[in-house]
Amino acid sequence: NELAAQCAEHATILSARGHPFAATDSFGLWAEALDHYLRRLPPDEVEVICGGVMDDLTELLRSVATLRHPSVSGEPSRQRLLQGIAVVLENLAARAPLVIVLDDCHLADPSSWQALHYLANDLRDARVLILLTARTEELVDHSLAESVTQALEQVGLLERMGLAPLSADELDELTTE
Repeated sequence: NELAAQCAEHATILSARGHPFAATDSFGLWAEALDHYLRRLPPDEVEVICGGVMDDLTELLRSVATLRHPSVSGEPSRQRLLQGIAVVLENLAARAPLVIVLDDCHLADPSSWQALHYLANDLRDARVLILLTARTEELVDHSLAESVTQALEQVGLLERMGLAPLSADELDELTTE
């Protein structure tokens, strides 16, 4: 929240949080982050940001589905969904630096982790910073998450930063301010 507040004046901020019951929602983190942002925009701006991928995103994003009925029947392929998400993020990053804060990622669905891998590689030249938070001890049990973070770390697209738990005094100070 502090990072988002500091960046809000000069960057577009997207945020989402993993939830215990969201593990079955495909691309849950990305859908939450994008929908939360897009639903506050006028319809014509949503259409510009989504470019030519609106039909592909109607199944994933309610903010897009309310503006458009898909011209093709059925869900788009995973590849088209990933490409659609990438187009939206790239268009947002072209307007202003984009900061994406994904909290409690240890609770994220597998497709959100697959999307992170795809997007980190696809958007490597875009002005995008993705900040993930996760409980390390719970992330270790998530094999896909561990393999995605290791793969991104190996190619220099991810840097881990460990944070120590707050002491009792620090916790008291934080909660009384």
